[in-house]
Amino acid sequence: MLTFKNFEEEIPENILEKGMDYCDANRVQKLTESSPGNWNTVVNGSSKFQVSIILAGENISSWNCSCHKLHGDICEHVAAVIYDLYDYLDFDDDFDEDDDDDE
Repeated sequence: MLTFKNFEEEIPENILEKGMDYCDANRVQKLTESSPGNWNTVVNGSSKFQVSIILAGENISSWNCSCHKLHGDICEHVAAVIYDLYDYLDFDDDFDEDDDDDE
């Protein structure tokens, strides 16, 4: 299962790099939650691609992109949206619970 904790280990590095570039360049636009856990957006790549991601907590249950990789493979557009959601939903705080710098 793909999660916000493991997505960087599960997605190929070249796809992650392109996705992060898209996210950093603000190519993820109109990110909206159409129903609880159901996120939709447009990613401006070589064209405008419709991306939807369904979340169950920090699990990424499913995804879909209108680009050519429609059969389960994660493309750079989906990776960009995952990075954008990671920042938007502020998962950083949840992942750092085991870090204890107060010692």
